[in-house]
Amino acid sequence: MRAPVLFLTYNRATNASRVLEAIRIAQPRKLYFASNAATQDAEGFQRVRQVRDLTKTVDWECELRTLFHPKHLDVKDSITTSISWFFENEEEGIILEDDCVPSPDFWGFCDELLEKYRDDHRIAAIAGNGRQNTEFSREYPYSYYFSSFVHIWGWATWRRTWEHYSVDIPFWQDWKRSRDWRTRFSRGIERKYWEQKFDGVYSGEINTWDYQMLLAAWRMDMLSIVPSVNLVSNEGFGVTAANTRDLDSPFAFQETKSILPLTHPEIVERHADADRYDFEFGFGGRKRRITIRVVEGFRRKLFDPIYRLIYRRFPG
Repeated sequence: MRAPVLFLTYNRATNASRVLEAIRIAQPRKLYFASNAATQDAEGFQRVRQVRDLTKTVDWECELRTLFHPKHLDVKDSITTSISWFFENEEEGIILEDDCVPSPDFWGFCDELLEKYRDDHRIAAIAGNGRQNTEFSREYPYSYYFSSFVHIWGWATWRRTWEHYSVDIPFWQDWKRSRDWRTRFSRGIERKYWEQKFDGVYSGEINTWDYQMLLAAWRMDMLSIVPSVNLVSNEGFGVTAANTRDLDSPFAFQETKSILPLTHPEIVERHADADRYDFEFGFGGRKRRITIRVVEGFRRKLFDPIYRLIYRRFPG
């Protein structure tokens, strides 16, 4: 395996050990191990120590580098500072969080595509998390498609992409008013959805780092690569997770499949139908539209008779 690996950890030793076992199978020549510090409690210190002790189990020949944060950082700052550290040292690489267990084919998938698209600045990142249904996977003739979305449950990218990243998105308010932003979406519901997300990030109400990655790719008109089958299982769903708490999510503990050898698409072009499906079922667009229709129907049922009564009593 050629590509270096960044492993992002915090305080879940059981999860982290499963991911590290998958990394051991791939045996990368370079492993960067980043560890967030504990909050100020004895149990937290013990859990973080258990995770950091996993570095002692790296028993294959590789260059191991560690970043043990001395103070606890929130999720946003912990991950972004760790990725920046990684790309201060590497031009490209694979990034895994401590709950994302990759399949054996994930490594070859990332390795081959990191090299193939290394100098293609149209491509922002390579996802391991496939989000299409089985019908798509069965009928689509290629191993991956090009998407406007950046998925980060096991992914790979280049320094050239990370250089466009901004955790605080200071440009957002101006760009939101630009023609480029207003004409980016064919449907108003999508534009409003993402405006709410990016407004929340900009104001600090949403404490995350991955929406900023997506915004950086959009601002630079870049696409991402998404596999036609799933290559990474997110096993971190539950009450202890920072964000992925819904155990009923269709993306919790997804089955992984084989993908090698790769069949490459003939042209670099966004797969609009796949992205539409992803928004509807991955980002909750369908549920959002149903909710809007229900609320609108209730409003009409409740208020339209009142409006008609007022109009009849006070016409004109």
